[in-house]
Amino acid sequence: MKRLGKVVLSLGAIASLFAFASCKGNNETNKDDENGESNLGKTVDPINYSLSSTSYDIDKEYYYSDYNKLHQASDNIDVFENKDSIVYKNVTWEELVYLFEQEGNYLVLFGGSWCHNTRAAAGYINDYANEYGIDTIYNFDFRLDSETRDAHIRETKTSTAKAAEYNYLYGELVSKYITNLNDWVEYKEDSTSALTYVNSSNEDVTVAKAQVPFLFLYNKDNTKDNTGTYTGNDKKFPIVYGFEEMIDRDADGVYSKNYITKEKTYYTEEYKGRLKTIFDYIKNNNVTLSEFSASDYIRKSFNDKSGQTLFTETEKINFNTVSYRELKWLLEQDGNSLILLGGSWCGNTQAVINTINDYAVANDLVVYLYDTKIDTGLTKTSKFGYSKDLNTRASNGPLTYLYTNLIEQYFTNITTLYDVNDGSAGHRIDYVNANGETVSVKKAQVPYLLSYNKDAKDELGISAPITGYYEQMLTLSSARADYVYKAENYEAYRNGIKNILNAYAEYTDITVSDITPRA
Repeated sequence: MKRLGKVVLSLGAIASLFAFASCKGNNETNKDDENGESNLGKTVDPINYSLSSTSYDIDKEYYYSDYNKLHQASDNIDVFENKDSIVYKNVTWEELVYLFEQEGNYLVLFGGSWCHNTRAAAGYINDYANEYGIDTIYNFDFRLDSETRDAHIRETKTSTAKAAEYNYLYGELVSKYITNLNDWVEYKEDSTSALTYVNSSNEDVTVAKAQVPFLFLYNKDNTKDNTGTYTGNDKKFPIVYGFEEMIDRDADGVYSKNYITKEKTYYTEEYKGRLKTIFDYIKNNNVTLSEFSASDYIRKSFNDKSGQTLFTETEKINFNTVSYRELKWLLEQDGNSLILLGGSWCGNTQAVINTINDYAVANDLVVYLYDTKIDTGLTKTSKFGYSKDLNTRASNGPLTYLYTNLIEQYFTNITTLYDVNDGSAGHRIDYVNANGETVSVKKAQVPYLLSYNKDAKDELGISAPITGYYEQMLTLSSARADYVYKAENYEAYRNGIKNILNAYAEYTDITVSDITPRA
């Protein structure tokens, strides 16, 4: 078993550090094949365990695996029969905001795999999408971890859920973008089930509460009210057409259950007929759906926040954003992935994002981008005007556990420039565990680039899932010693990326290609 040693590289005047480690494991995998059968013990083609291959569609894999597993457990039936038919594209909160600001028509689904009603509907929605030639439905989950109520931003301000403190993330979507939600949902803004949040002016705002699943056609410029309650054309109705209905589904179809007798009443065809109306509307009105890809989002977000053209309109971008739930799922899969912890809000990430991308494109690989600021710092900007952001990489916050879980469950061998025991509170992440004890974990600075294989071990046979890493803070300011394109800085950063790719190549048999330097 081969292991590359740790390297420390000095950058002289700026006293920067580069750190890299690699360890190699078995090239076999137990990844499920297309028929859901295990490949355990089989020798598989490297592409099957290169999770960062551009041919690997994480959304199709994630929805097929996650939804089917959970619905098998609850109702003994798969949600999706065919992985290749899946049309869902998982989006983060800021991606959804940017999508809502684009021109065009978009089909959006609110809901997540944790919700039995969403699981029950997701397959039927997907089937109609395929039947009507629709290849993308953008999906956003208000439960930021897609698991617990504590992480649910669709909670009113009096809720005991930890994420209720950040429920303005839901409220602002309604107040700024889906402004006619009230016309399409059961829990209207004047109902007892509505949601109240405190806005950036410290005022209580009450908005309608969408139940999930909620499927809707969105166009920010639409002036037609399809509910029939308004006939003028001087208002905007961004929800062009919406559909909200809670269902359950087992092998016999859609059902409702008597709460007392538990007897099921089936109404599959009636439900499908109601669901079909939104697809008929799209077809009968010749609605052309638009596309907003992860590349479109990354280009716009990084360019906007940096104030520079980090990515041109024609530049190929090989990043794929992942939500917290999708990242955890990825980390549980057999195989190897390249992951960047960072975000467009971060000047250090801005400085190196296109260099990382250059290597990803040159090597035909995808880097999964996860932002530990769940709102990517956007609510703290003038666009929303809040005084805080949802930073999970901060001590003792309501959702700090989202970060600490990653460190304790997955990134167990993480090495960081900050020493958790050096006495500085800013160099570690503290939280109180279930036993009431204060526990500290390592704080990764961002950008933190890593290669990952859950089954990797070091030469002593100890689990070492992070097979390579690079943690280096550089800037876009040419007046500073840590300017990214200063010759020694740029060379060191490129070498750091190449070392991570070499670690990835040990497992996946790719041949690492270099890039033409930008400066």
